[in-house]
Amino acid sequence: MGTIFVPNHPPEILMSRRRSAFTLIELLVVIAIIAILIGLLLPAVQKVREAAARIKCSNNMKQMGIALHSYHDANEKFPMGLDCPYARNPTIVGVDVGPNYATTWVLDLFPYLEQDALFRLWNRPYGYGGVLIASNDQVMKTFLPGLSCPSDGDRGYWKENYARSNYVACFSPDGGMVERNAPYRVDNSFNTAANPGGNRQAAFNINVTRRMADISDGTSNTVLVSETITGPDGSADIRGTWWNIQGMNFSAELTPNTKTPDQMNRKASQGPPAYESPICVPTKSPCAAATDYSVQRFYARSRHTGGVQCILGDGSVRFVRDSINLPTWQAAASISGGEVLGSDW
Repeated sequence: MGTIFVPNHPPEILMSRRRSAFTLIELLVVIAIIAILIGLLLPAVQKVREAAARIKCSNNMKQMGIALHSYHDANEKFPMGLDCPYARNPTIVGVDVGPNYATTWVLDLFPYLEQDALFRLWNRPYGYGGVLIASNDQVMKTFLPGLSCPSDGDRGYWKENYARSNYVACFSPDGGMVERNAPYRVDNSFNTAANPGGNRQAAFNINVTRRMADISDGTSNTVLVSETITGPDGSADIRGTWWNIQGMNFSAELTPNTKTPDQMNRKASQGPPAYESPICVPTKSPCAAATDYSVQRFYARSRHTGGVQCILGDGSVRFVRDSINLPTWQAAASISGGEVLGSDW
């Protein structure tokens, strides 16, 4: 018989060969390393997502800029900010009664945003208020991705599934919702000492139209449209309701994403009507109560880091930083003030 050879390994080697699991300390170290890597990776992923959302938002606005130019080519003017016969003359009787019997600039762009079928459903004399028209109700409840900025997060609907938009037209470079001398007769709160109205004109307002020729400051230096943060989904917060007088405009009276609250007509203690309360829901962006329609203020806001995007008069889209000087921002919102834009433009 042959000799059986048995290796003479030291005991510590034999013990190391038998060990097949991590120690608790090693496991904790691995977990800590993974946590650090995730912590480093998440901000990068969030930045990539926001960059993609911002690009999508910019593309939406470019299409809207093209639609504005197409409308102007067809009609030799831009659409009214709000076409409201009653605001021109409250003595009107018949179906054209009340400030809500109106059509906004957004809806007038529908044929140029490949939404001609929805546009033909709209019963213009009834607008968005008063007698509820089924076809108009259907239009107002149709969510259009092209009117929504992905950075805002919410799908965007008001109360019982009425649609919202993140894109709002400039109604004033330096004042409230109703410009000085606009044909607006809904209340007596504008053009007063307390609410004198802006001194300069924007591209849009109530019952007025502008032409490209009116933009004497230069189309590449003039803001037509910017962004808003919509009210929380399902709430009566009116911001972003593109079919409503209060939801589709902004003022450049303050710089983008100002901490000063938007001034909105009615809140919980101010109905009626009850379904509009609370109209101010500050969970997504600041807001406070205004005393009347014409004294309302809505400012440009977005969820983008550091600023808002804007459609200019030449149809291009520009990112405007929150840090822009107020005189520069107001000059960019003015169509014919003759201002020289600052170096921060």
